[in-house]
Amino acid sequence: DRDTFMAFWEDEIATRCNAISHFVEFENSEAMDTFKAVNMPEVAMIMFKPEFRTTDLRSDNVQRRIKFGFFLVKRAANHEDQAEIKQLKNTCIAIVEDIIARLGKLNEESEFFGKYHADATDYDEVEGIFDNHYGCQCFGEIISKTSIKYDATKWTL
Repeated sequence: DRDTFMAFWEDEIATRCNAISHFVEFENSEAMDTFKAVNMPEVAMIMFKPEFRTTDLRSDNVQRRIKFGFFLVKRAANHEDQAEIKQLKNTCIAIVEDIIARLGKLNEESEFFGKYHADATDYDEVEGIFDNHYGCQCFGEIISKTSIKYDATKWTL
């Protein structure tokens, strides 16, 4: 479910990554307002609500695809300093690559939510988020390890 998925990102990724200081859910307007007002100078992970879709290869094994997305951003002390902005973006891109590596490692160990393949992940620079935050955006997907099964007992004939 959504809450378990978000808890995974907060507990297993954001909290355990030494480079990330804050985790905020984008849909939590109160948390986002606090984030914007405080102007935190450390790297923050801003997580989007997951999206779900199904995939079926004409079988009885319908699987759920969980699409995820997040920003990693850091506030620039001077939004006109191009060298600082470039460094912030490079730092956040390196952290995203660390996250991708961790997801791969976790997948090898336990397939936490399902199958993760790094080739299903895209990331790129972002700038000017919340006026003076720069960094990286990342989007990907995980295929759930739990299939969606038809249950005849839930239907009348």
